Amino acid sequence: MTGDRLSGDFGITLKQSEQGDGVRRKFSTTSKNMTTSNLKIHTADEYVDRGVAKMNDDVEGAMNDFNKAIEIDPNNALAYYFRGYAKYYELEVYSGAISDYSKAIEIDPSNSNFYTARGFSKQAIKDSIGATNDFFKALEINPRNADAYYGRGIAQQLYNKEGAIEDYSKAIEIDTNHADAYLMRGSAKEVLKKVEGAMEDYSKAIEINENNTRAFYARGALKSSLKDYSGAISDYTKAIEINPEFTKAYLNRGIAKEVLKNKEGSCEDWKKGAELGDQACAHNWKVFCNINKSDFPKIILAKEKLDVIHNLVCDLWELYDSTDRELPEMRYSYSEDGRVNFSYYAKGASEFYTVDSEGIVTTQGGIEIDDINHIPDLFALTKTIICDLTETKPIDFDQSKKLEEYRLLIKNRNNDGNIVEDSDETKKAFSNLVNKVKENFDIYERGKEKEGHGDLEGAIEDYEKALELNPESQFILNSLGVAKIQLGDANGAIECLTKALEIDPRDPLILINLARAKDFIEDYEGAILDIDKALEINENSEYAYWLRGNIKFKTIDFQGAIKDYTTAIDIKPEESRNYFGRGTSNFHLGNYENAISDYNKTIEINPKLCQAYVNRGRCKSFLEDQQGAFTDYQTSIEINPNHGHAYTLIGDYYANISLEGRDLHRAIKYWKKALELGYKDAVKWIVDRAIDKGESEDYEGSIKDLNLALEINPNYPDAYRNMGISKYRSGDVKGACEYWDKGSKLGDPTCIKFYLTALHNN
Repeated sequence: MTGDRLSGDFGITLKQSEQGDGVRRKFSTTSKNMTTSNLKIHTADEYVDRGVAKMNDDVEGAMNDFNKAIEIDPNNALAYYFRGYAKYYELEVYSGAISDYSKAIEIDPSNSNFYTARGFSKQAIKDSIGATNDFFKALEINPRNADAYYGRGIAQQLYNKEGAIEDYSKAIEIDTNHADAYLMRGSAKEVLKKVEGAMEDYSKAIEINENNTRAFYARGALKSSLKDYSGAISDYTKAIEINPEFTKAYLNRGIAKEVLKNKEGSCEDWKKGAELGDQACAHNWKVFCNINKSDFPKIILAKEKLDVIHNLVCDLWELYDSTDRELPEMRYSYSEDGRVNFSYYAKGASEFYTVDSEGIVTTQGGIEIDDINHIPDLFALTKTIICDLTETKPIDFDQSKKLEEYRLLIKNRNNDGNIVEDSDETKKAFSNLVNKVKENFDIYERGKEKEGHGDLEGAIEDYEKALELNPESQFILNSLGVAKIQLGDANGAIECLTKALEIDPRDPLILINLARAKDFIEDYEGAILDIDKALEINENSEYAYWLRGNIKFKTIDFQGAIKDYTTAIDIKPEESRNYFGRGTSNFHLGNYENAISDYNKTIEINPKLCQAYVNRGRCKSFLEDQQGAFTDYQTSIEINPNHGHAYTLIGDYYANISLEGRDLHRAIKYWKKALELGYKDAVKWIVDRAIDKGESEDYEGSIKDLNLALEINPNYPDAYRNMGISKYRSGDVKGACEYWDKGSKLGDPTCIKFYLTALHNN
């Protein structure tokens, strides 16, 4: 394997770790977008409790409950804390999380967890100093805070690995099941050549969590570095079993197989990674597997050609005096034959083309027009697209740019619409243009590639370099803003997109992306205003109506959301997301028949969308069609056998009919299956029934149900919390404290509060 460089990616990176568990979740959650509760809500604390129960699977509902709690009690520190938690983990709105954690600290500066959580949020926006200060403060308050040691270890790992190891070790000393601490300590040890210790730590992380993809991957990479290629292959294989789309595992398993002379196996792995879109896998497969270009993934080749076209079209468009025109919007889709179909939209006009893996471009009617591998043809193609979209024969560039060569680029078309043959002077001028923009777009393209592979920090770095070469490019500013949105830096995104909008105030794409950024920081009013402006420019933007519908949904304007989803459907009836959104809005309004109709259409378009079946089943359940609900839950499991929520709902179904048919045994079987799949709220139905009994002062029946819940899941904080409540109300204060103490040890904040209050009052 000499000559060409073999692409590979070994070891665990800090970025991967920062995308791990962080402050580990210590409370349970319920069903997505469909949460109902029999709790009678009166106080801010009760809203907080219900919000916590909804956290993972109904984040909008959780946020609404936290907002309501704050409205009732503006000094409720836990409401701010958990709202910040939801912003950090579920919405990835890091600046908003920091704001909420800061408010919680202002109210209660003695809570170590508040500082720890804010520290992780600051790490997410690369504020290492601020994060470190918060972790120090957390440890000053509580020297036994394992997560604070873990976070401080991450903060210093780049510059002080020995210190990081000490912090990870302290976290492990406090919490021996802290898998992330073992994983990161192993990473630090590996860099310091403490190979044996690194191997032990990776293995311990796997022992604690046998589904830890990153730990298997890291251990596999370490084994490869020690030339234990068979062992590495075993670990990479396990990582792939857990996450079949983990392309780096395919890449490195292929390299290990190549070293062991398993040519066929290595090529199979690289081919699979290439099909999943990994460029390093594509490189290895193309170079080392002796394939013909025709055998290479055509979609990858065609997409590369499409990127070339789009970059140049946008660059030429920006050079044109387009003050009254938005930047052309490109859309594309893949064909089974490896072609990419693409279309351009601008100012109400649209044109359709196709590019194949060889760079041959054809019109919608199948007429071959250009070969983008040759500069004259590429020039002709960009002229064709821009002239078609502007419906003009010549495109006159702004003379104030003082770039004479640009004015030579576009020549008049013949009256019959054919492209005039370009002179040598024009071709030379175009070649000069390509050379001038090449460096800029090479950097930009590198950024796009990094963004596609999830390296958002690297992408942003390249976009900023490209921006230095062309500071007035709204195109680059827009891409930079979008990358910052994905990274969680909504304020940074707003700054970039605002600059882009100053360059072209009528670019609907920039307005929509600006709305996305404002949505992240919960500036819903500002986001809707931006979308309104975008729709004034392009009233046929399906995405804009969909996005505005989502924002209205978050503000509890379900009727407004339905109106926007309906308009989006009128524009693009083949898009399933609008039916799904409208269905969920109808559900929240209690319009179950309409919701079912929308979910039916969602499933017709996208029959593999598990959540649509689950949501439709919930609607049927409310309409007393229990058998229909059961069938939908079963279908969801057939599509995804690991859908824990569906197993839970089937358990609820059997538990409901058990009131007549006594099939509680089967319900328990399904609940336990959901627990095995990691769905911790599998016994929520039992707890809800216990709560109802408690509200009716049937404390004996409530306690009986809660004992059953704890028998199925002995680590369910909600059951301990409500068991304590029932015992307390029945006069058994000692028994209540025992259960609240157990819930406290599982990290339930309400159990902690109840336990301390009971001790103080008694």
